[in-house]
Amino acid sequence: MDQQQQLFNACEQGRVDEVKKSLKNPKLDINCEDSFGRTPFFLSCRFGQYDVVKLLLKNERVDVMKPTNNGCSPFSVTCYYGHFEIVKLLLKDDRIDVNKADAFGMTPLYTACEKGQIEIVKYLLANGRDVDIKAKDTQGKAAIDIAKEKGKIDVVQLLESYERDLNETKREFDLLGKSD
Repeated sequence: MDQQQQLFNACEQGRVDEVKKSLKNPKLDINCEDSFGRTPFFLSCRFGQYDVVKLLLKNERVDVMKPTNNGCSPFSVTCYYGHFEIVKLLLKDDRIDVNKADAFGMTPLYTACEKGQIEIVKYLLANGRDVDIKAKDTQGKAAIDIAKEKGKIDVVQLLESYERDLNETKREFDLLGKSD
C-alpha cells in the first residue's frame, strides 16, 4: 500500500499517529484525491474523526475547503452526517465558508436541514457567521423547503422562528434609525 492510500485509510479510521507521521513527509500530497475527489481531510470530516480533523486543521498545507467532484465541501459533509463537535471545531477556522454550495446548490445549512440535524442547524444560525438561510439549490428550494419536504418539523419551526426574529430585529432597527 502506498503512502497516499495509507493517509486516506488513517484519516478515515481515525489513526492519529499515522496521520502525524504522514504530515512529516513534505513530499506527500496531503490534498490528494480519490476517484470521487475526496481528500484525506474530507474523509476525516465525513467519518467524524475529531482528533484527525483537529490535527489537520493545524497544518497550513491542508486545503480545508477542497470540494469533491460534485462540489461537496468537508464542512457540508460534516453538517450532513451530524458530527456536531467537528462542526463547532470547523466554525472556529476562518477558512471555512459557511455558505459554500455544492454543484446542486446545496449549502451546509441546507444539508443539515435535509437530514434533520437540529442541533447543527441551531448552532449554524447562532454562531455569528452570516449563514444564508435563503440560499436556493438548483431546483429553487431553500433550506426550509427541503426541511418541509423531508418532514423535519422541528427544523422548519426553528427556521421560521429565526426568520421572525430577524424580521423583528430589522423592524426595530429601522424604527430606531428613523427616530434619529
